[in-house]
Amino acid sequence: MKTFIKVTQLPGTKDETIYISKYQIVYLEADERHSQTFIYCTNKEFTVIETIDQILSQID
Repeated sequence: MKTFIKVTQLPGTKDETIYISKYQIVYLEADERHSQTFIYCTNKEFTVIETIDQILSQID
């Protein structure tokens, strides 16, 4: 089981590929209209291009 998930932030951000600890994720919210997902962590928020299903498949 993986501890970190690999996600890609939206183009134009400083670091496009980042790793997030699954233990810091509090909430995931899909924005299907703009093909993005919001990841809310304990101390930060990320906007990524992966879907919630793609993110959850990395955690299993």
